[in-house]
Amino acid sequence: MHILAIYGSPRKGGNSEVLLEHFLAPFENANSALIEKIRLYELNFSPCLECGECERNGSCKLKDDFFFLYSKLLKVDLLVLSTPVFFYSHPAMVQAFFERLQPFWIRKNVFKEKLRKVPLKGVLLCIGATRGEKLFDGIKRSFKYALSALDGELIGNVFVRGVEKKGEILGKKSALKKAEELGLKILREFQRA
Repeated sequence: MHILAIYGSPRKGGNSEVLLEHFLAPFENANSALIEKIRLYELNFSPCLECGECERNGSCKLKDDFFFLYSKLLKVDLLVLSTPVFFYSHPAMVQAFFERLQPFWIRKNVFKEKLRKVPLKGVLLCIGATRGEKLFDGIKRSFKYALSALDGELIGNVFVRGVEKKGEILGKKSALKKAEELGLKILREFQRA
């Protein structure tokens, strides 16, 4: 099993990182997955420039740090995004990540390519400071569309409200347990497949 884990927060060691580590713990303990971790804020890449190059040949003309992710995204079995909520949405680098999936959307929907033999599975982990009822709706919708561009589907999520200050997630034992349980459930499903 090959997992690509995306840290969507600009803050190292923050709450969304802790939540992601708890989700990944069952895979690491079982030593049965290749786990690659990417911090978006450590990469130097641009959002989509809407230049139209991918509409001609299905690939992006930008040769920045994002370029190496294109091949990885077609090989992984599970894409996990862990991110904080900024103004009821995702941080700018997460948006740029989604935008750079446009070549996959073009290949799938315009060129009618089959990108993968087996659908990509996706998991979304989010933390927000407020307790708003629709706090995670926008992020969830955006991630589902991003997964769709990759021939993928959302198979699980953990949303945590009322967490803002660094380390505050450690006081939310039930949320951390829920993340670990989701990881274990997915691990078992992959082992059975």
